[in-house]
Order: sequence, then C-alpha cells, then structure tokens
Amino acid sequence: VSLLTILSGLSCSPSSISYVQTATCTVSLSISAPTGGLAVSISDNSAALTVPSSVTVAAGASSATFSASAASVTANTSVTVTASSNGTSKTSTIVVSPLTILSGLSCSPSSISSGQTATCTVSLSGAVPTGGLAVSISDNSAALTVPSSVTVAAGAASATFSSSSASVSDIPSVPITASSDGTSKTSTIVVSPLTILSGLSCSPSSISTGQTATCTVSLSGAAPTGGLAVSISDNSAALTVPSSVTVAAGASSATFSASAAS
Repeated sequence: VSLLTILSGLSCSPSSISYVQTATCTVSLSISAPTGGLAVSISDNSAALTVPSSVTVAAGASSATFSASAASVTANTSVTVTASSNGTSKTSTIVVSPLTILSGLSCSPSSISSGQTATCTVSLSGAVPTGGLAVSISDNSAALTVPSSVTVAAGAASATFSSSSASVSDIPSVPITASSDGTSKTSTIVVSPLTILSGLSCSPSSISTGQTATCTVSLSGAAPTGGLAVSISDNSAALTVPSSVTVAAGASSATFSASAAS
C-alpha cells in the first residue's frame, strides 16, 4: 500500500512583478510523485497574470516549477495563484504592477568647468519592482565622463550618478542620454575650460593714511555656476583688505577695497 501523495505547498518568486516580467512558481508534494508523475492543476483569478493550466511533477520528484507572466495593468493588482491536486489546494499571491518606464533625466548644475562634477538624476514613472531597474547611460563627447549604467533600487523611483568634466579648450555642449526598455531621455551639460586667476591690479598704486585703493581680480574666463571665491591677503598692518572676494557666476572679474591704516 502506497502513501497518498498530496500537495503540500505553492510558492512564487518574486512576489511582485511588472508588465512583461515573470515569476517562477514551485509546487511541492508531501512525498515523491508516483510512477507516471502527478499532474497539478494551476489557475489564477485575474487576467493580469498568465499561468499554465497544469504542471506535472515527474515520477520520483517532490516538486515542479512553472512560470507566471505579468500582463499590462494600470494599477497594482494582487493576483492569487492556485494549485490543486487530489482534493488539496494551495495558494500564493503575486502583485502585478504597471510597467515602470523612464520618465526623465536632469543634471545639476547644467554648466561646469574642467575638473568639476555635475549630479544627474534619472526618474521613473513609478517605483521599481523587486530586482531593481538598470538604466543605460551614455554621452557623445570625451569632455564628459559618465558611468555606463545606473541602477534604480527596488521600491525607488529615481537614482543619481555623477558626470565629471575633462580638460577642454573650447566650450562643448554635451548631451547625456539615459535609456531603458526602449525609452530614452536626454539632458545637456555645458563644459567650460578651467577658470583660473589671471591677474590682480590696484588703483591708485599709492595712497595715504585713510585713503582707499580699488583692486580688481581678473579670471581667465567667466566664473562657473555658483561663482568663484578668491582669497585675499597682504603682508602688512598698514593695509586692510578683505579675506576673500567672490567673482559672480558669468563674470570674469571682481573688485575689492584696500584701505590704508594710520
């Protein structure tokens, strides 16, 4: 007399998938399947998921797997998958989410100088399901270095990456492209030559006690976004100068006052 082989369990992994993704489900038996195997009926309660009508556990085996494929949905849909055999049923739940697509790419600041870095953000239409989502990244110029991809973590709707500028002699406008599942988004970063301090002049060059000279710091080009702070100092108590002066973004010079002491 043989023991009755009964269905002991049904599990599906991952338990949350998006359109066109697939979960693997496993039916488990209490003991090994008899000669000829054991057919287990499979069903679900929603068109959001496609499963086979049955799966056969091979003779001598105690489990078998099948695939559950997600269809297109407009909202998160909880689907119950049911396995039945010899009067016993087991269930497992899979949540089917709408297709998560790439919805945007932005980089800040949008203008950087040689050696500086911008932070770029890829945005999705919704939270990423289990497993995360890899987004391909590219640009069309050696003036900018970006990673080949960035992964949006499971449950998140965005991810960031760095764009680093190389040394340039002109001012290229570099488009960055993010791509995923046939959708692409772009953002442009302007890379400028490194802005360096090119000069300092003070006028008049001779002043008396209580008088003030106006000094001008000059740059090799326009200051980048955020401006450029220039440190100021002197070697005598006979003159008072500020500790720094900031050249405003887009400007190539700034002035400060140097006051003569008593």
